Amino acid sequence: MVSICRPLLALSVHTWVISRSHRIFLRPSRFASSIDSDRTTRTTFWLRSVASSSLFAAASSASTSSLPNACTASDSSMSNDFSYFLNADNAAALDRDLMASLKDNEKENDDDTDSTPCAFTLEQLMELAGLSVSQVVYQILQERQSASSSSSSSQSAVIVCGPGNNGGDGLVVARHLKLFGVQNVVLVYPKPGKLPHYQALVQQARQAGAVVQSELPNNLSDYDVIVDAMFGFSFSGTPREPFGSIIQSIQNAQRDTGGNSSKTPSVIAVDVPSGWHVNDGDIHQSGFLPDVLVSLTAPKECVRQYYLQQHANQTKPGMRHFVGGRFVPPSILQKYKLALPDYPNTQQYVEITSLQQLGMKENEYVL
Repeated sequence: MVSICRPLLALSVHTWVISRSHRIFLRPSRFASSIDSDRTTRTTFWLRSVASSSLFAAASSASTSSLPNACTASDSSMSNDFSYFLNADNAAALDRDLMASLKDNEKENDDDTDSTPCAFTLEQLMELAGLSVSQVVYQILQERQSASSSSSSSQSAVIVCGPGNNGGDGLVVARHLKLFGVQNVVLVYPKPGKLPHYQALVQQARQAGAVVQSELPNNLSDYDVIVDAMFGFSFSGTPREPFGSIIQSIQNAQRDTGGNSSKTPSVIAVDVPSGWHVNDGDIHQSGFLPDVLVSLTAPKECVRQYYLQQHANQTKPGMRHFVGGRFVPPSILQKYKLALPDYPNTQQYVEITSLQQLGMKENEYVL
């Protein structure tokens, strides 16, 4: 008994010390939850790598043999048991499971615990997703303001929304940004959704102080951030007009800096860059590459290409990835064997600063 407890205690002590100072991620084989105590920064990435080797050197063979379920996210065995990404089919099925109602469960008359309904409404999920994206956008705005040499405290954002659920998330973002105190929020909604809920979200954004219009502002490159909320994981094909031209205009704004890179708008995509295939990425070779990607619920398969594009595109070294939508219950994680990074404290989003958080090897991608 003593010989078993000692390695357990050793691993616990090392895990506590290292995780508090260097944010090491340990994942059990069922849920892959990470130890994450504070907000991550890019400077802690190197420290995590150093601390990781120290941890497993200190609590080596005895600990791991006594704890067969304890391993790092980069362990090769993890890929057989966990899914860090959702493909198109699983993303759609997961959404259906989240919105399964009590009546649906009664009709099925199934005692299987996996079928227990989550009973979310579409409106709830849209609100929670939009809230998490708005917090990421606000963080980017604050960082830009801190880095700016201008004495102006004014912040500006353009949110471009499509007619579907991804656009609905964007409508929520516009309202929250105004409530967060962002001075200039323009909501571009070329083809409004037909559901009454979309109309209500537009009215809520307008009442909060957002400017609602159907076309992009002429001075698009003068805005701090541009939020791409046009198309999500259910999109296929090529974007129809006016969205094809809008995407091109956003790309032009990314390049139209007048030689001053500090004035380049930060383009933030919601869940999937618009026009990308949810599994295979930019299959139409549009070249659209947002500066920031906010995956909702869980990263989609196209995120792999996002990292590859980041490595290939040396002119955009500052690309960042967040995961938002803190509403997935344990039953859904079990059903899809889905591994999600831990959200710090009460935050509705988490930044991916180590590829280990997504079960990816550091030598395959550059973060």
